[in-house]
Amino acid sequence: MKFIKAQRIRWLGHVKRMEVGAMTRKMMEGRLFIGRRRGRPRLRWMDDVVADLTLRRIMSYIYGAPILDVSRSHTTTQHSR
Repeated sequence: MKFIKAQRIRWLGHVKRMEVGAMTRKMMEGRLFIGRRRGRPRLRWMDDVVADLTLRRIMSYIYGAPILDVSRSHTTTQHSR
C-alpha cells in the first residue's frame, strides 16, 4: 500500500509539472458543471491523493520524518561520472 500511495503522489507531481495546455493536466484540473447523484458520493482519484498527502503529513508530524518532496524527487540524486 505504501508503494501505491507513493506512486499516486508521484504521478500528481508529474502532472502538475506538465504544460498548462497538456490534455492530462486539463483533465485533472477541469471541472464539470453537472450535479452529482443522490446518496453517498463516489470516491474520486483526487480524494485518495488528498488522503495520502494528509496521512503523510500527520505521520511526519508524529514521527519527525521529513515529508517527501515528490515534485523534485528526480533531481535530488547526484550521479558521479
